[in-house]
Amino acid sequence: MPTRLYLDTRSVNAQGEAPVKVSINMAGRSVYISTGIKVLPAQWDRKSGKVTGNRLKERLNLDLAERKMAVDRILADLKSEGLLHGISLSDVRCMVLDRLDPEKARRKAEENLFMARFDAWTRSKKKKGTRITYEQTAKKIRAFDPNADSLAFESITNRWLHDFDEFMAKTAPNANSRSIHMRNIRTVINEAIKDEITNWYPFKRFRIAGEVTKNRSLSREELQRLFSFQCGEYQQEAQDMFRLIFLLAGINIGDLAAVKSLSSGYIDWHRAKTGQPISLSVLPEAALIIKKYAGKGYLLNISERYRDYRDYAHRINDKLKRIGQVYNPHTKKWEGEALLPDISIYWARYSWASIAAELDIPERTIDAALAHSTKKSVASIYIRTDMRRKIEEAQRKVADYIFNQE
Repeated sequence: MPTRLYLDTRSVNAQGEAPVKVSINMAGRSVYISTGIKVLPAQWDRKSGKVTGNRLKERLNLDLAERKMAVDRILADLKSEGLLHGISLSDVRCMVLDRLDPEKARRKAEENLFMARFDAWTRSKKKKGTRITYEQTAKKIRAFDPNADSLAFESITNRWLHDFDEFMAKTAPNANSRSIHMRNIRTVINEAIKDEITNWYPFKRFRIAGEVTKNRSLSREELQRLFSFQCGEYQQEAQDMFRLIFLLAGINIGDLAAVKSLSSGYIDWHRAKTGQPISLSVLPEAALIIKKYAGKGYLLNISERYRDYRDYAHRINDKLKRIGQVYNPHTKKWEGEALLPDISIYWARYSWASIAAELDIPERTIDAALAHSTKKSVASIYIRTDMRRKIEEAQRKVADYIFNQE
């Protein structure tokens, strides 16, 4: 793995000096280790990799040679220990830096232990309810594992997750309740992976019980981020429609477009797909959106603007995927990072069901709110009024959980 001294002219200080770095090269790619020495570009000979035209050039070149040699020694040690096989250049850089400053590496390792990162993530949460949830997870982890505070990320194995789940099941038999803590653990691990603290991901083979279909259900934090995002005019309707469908317990966009009017503050309808009755309360938050997009012959103006609700859904999905981006009229391209690049309007339905389950709302109530196909019985006729009340309570509970900023 060859190295060379490299003057990084991409970043210069106020005096016009650029940093000299040790470049580690592999397969046409490079990573850099700072030497702490800076010189003017005019005082650097690129071909020889040495300082020239500086009265301290001899001392500087000796120091640079020593720093490069230190990196070369470490690379030779890593190779002899068999630690360079199959790893990325960024990992090589991290290993070199750790050996150049062992004390700093020790402090960094302590700061990047699993529970240290978990506690730091918990403290970063501004919303009280979110902090409390993570604090409860941390409490359960420490009750389960007496060595929790010395856990490395690599210690959170598939076996550890299964054992932790079995431990929680003794006091929390509801799988949905336990899944909240598992998702909190997964979130912290994902954040550590993003920060390049670890590449370890133990959830590849561990299925979190009670989870809705992957990649279609948004967490509480993701929903709050989506709903609080300041959209441009192009995306505003998409954000509003996603919010409305979520408030209406994930009603299908086709059914919503076909509704002509309210019945005493409720949407009373039959789902086109299953024929099951729908009875949903229009919460005050939903009423505001309905008023904004009110139709003349229909509850909403969707059917008055589009022949087919599928065309409308397609356009809304495109706008949802653009949330977070800005259109550049000069390049005629959308620029910036999309908030949720794979989202669609149907995710509102999955997300509502997932949050409802997370809040321990009975499965029967969730199925009724979603108008899932169920076997009809004489008894169902007599419980319909009571079920409408339960669905309305579920709608309010989910809405408060998402839109309550405390």
